[in-house]
Amino acid sequence: HSGRPCRGALSESRGCDAGDCEGGEAQDCELAPWSGWTPCDSSDQQHRSRQIRKIPSGGGEACTGDLEQTRGCGDRAMAEEVCTPGDWTDWQLCDRTCGGGQTFRTRLLAG
Repeated sequence: HSGRPCRGALSESRGCDAGDCEGGEAQDCELAPWSGWTPCDSSDQQHRSRQIRKIPSGGGEACTGDLEQTRGCGDRAMAEEVCTPGDWTDWQLCDRTCGGGQTFRTRLLAG
């Protein structure tokens, strides 16, 4: 079946305030450029990702924005089926104990 492509991300990230580390100079988050879009998969979806190049430290600015994105594959024929993203998971624990950090959540396709 070639259903309607999903809209919206299947994962999200946001900065979390883990408190300042002692000493050291403040370093802001730096994100790497986006990868290219993957070929269309069997769900008529494309994906791309990017990595955290520099993790914030010393009270620097946390990373903002998605690390993964998903989009539909353009003008393919739409069936009556509709792709529906499921519910978001709870936010994970902050990945750093000090100096800023990231927390993530994900969702699966419900239909």
